[in-house]
Amino acid sequence: MTKVEKIFVFNFNVLLFLALSLFSLFNALLFFIPVYITALGGSETAVGFSAGTFMFLAVISRPFTGAMLDKYGKKKMLLIGMAVFCLGNFLYIFTTGTFSILFLRGVQGIAWGCLVSGIYAFAADLAPETRKVEALGYFAVMTSLGGSIGPAATEFIYLKSNASLSFISLGVTALICILFLTILKEKKQVFISNPDIPRQKITIITKSVFAPSLMGMLFTFCSGSVISFLPILGHVRGIENV
Repeated sequence: MTKVEKIFVFNFNVLLFLALSLFSLFNALLFFIPVYITALGGSETAVGFSAGTFMFLAVISRPFTGAMLDKYGKKKMLLIGMAVFCLGNFLYIFTTGTFSILFLRGVQGIAWGCLVSGIYAFAADLAPETRKVEALGYFAVMTSLGGSIGPAATEFIYLKSNASLSFISLGVTALICILFLTILKEKKQVFISNPDIPRQKITIITKSVFAPSLMGMLFTFCSGSVISFLPILGHVRGIENV
């Protein structure tokens, strides 16, 4: 009789809570930055640039951060990326114009390229081989749940207090992510070199990934546009708690 591998072991449970905290933070910023720029007197164009700068740098940095994850280790690079992300959240308190916000969003975009690549690789490593799809399904649930909790909690804090306290709460959330990362244990990767097997060229773009990549791009284009501009539309029309 085949032994059923457990999914909810301590290490994977820590990863699930990390995913919940990290994606709550990501979606909260994606939602709140447009509101904050508008409150500072910024235009809709500035809002679009803030989202575009973040995502553009997150995308172009991934091939480089992915290589660094393999070279220096996932946990170490995730801690560095999370520290940068955390610092940016606290620095938003001192921003007074759109240029400084765009700069911080760009820096956080590079950090996010490292974070999202690393955490998905972590999930693939820690998921048991015989139940990998099921385990990754639970991981996806936590990322989606973070997309619901983050914006709602940040909007609630903003309406009850001010933007500074909202950014402080986001910074604290980032510190919680760092705490989970310090607890998380990285799975050791064993590489066996065989001189008889010729080295293959590294290919970034292959035909097999074109279709799913295009689908992912179209989906995130739609969802990112809605998440960025829906809060502004709500405030313009006098609708609270969007």
